[in-house]
Amino acid sequence: MGKKRKILICTVGFTPESIILGINDYKPDYCIFLPSDKSKDKIGLILDSNQLTYKSFKYEQILLKNVFDFQQCIKDSRDAVNKALSMVSNENDICVNFISGTSIMTAGITIASYSHNLKGMYYKCEDYDYVGDPRGKCLVMYFRFQESLADLANIS
Repeated sequence: MGKKRKILICTVGFTPESIILGINDYKPDYCIFLPSDKSKDKIGLILDSNQLTYKSFKYEQILLKNVFDFQQCIKDSRDAVNKALSMVSNENDICVNFISGTSIMTAGITIASYSHNLKGMYYKCEDYDYVGDPRGKCLVMYFRFQESLADLANIS
């Protein structure tokens, strides 16, 4: 298996539309889904969705063992980041979509991504309809975890 590929790590909560938008924009070769036991069925909905226009990727899931345990979410997220790092030759080829996850999922993947300064994504929407609403125009915006958090520290 070659090392040049684009990896997308996605927390999976209960808003699959945000994951679909991220996959369609980033066009990964491989996705690592991070669902909870209660949200793992959303992966099938994502993969079968008519809104998913980019389908040329392989995927796996790494189950978050306890989404109410902050330390466990960090550990499971680090496992996903390490898996992704083993599949690429450059950290720039990994992106994290944390929009669908719960607060604890989001915090866990943010901490796991920070030390490698991975790329993250968020959505800038023209109106405030939910991301999957075809009436709303949403842009996928990318950032680096370390630079973005450093900028926050300088806001007074």
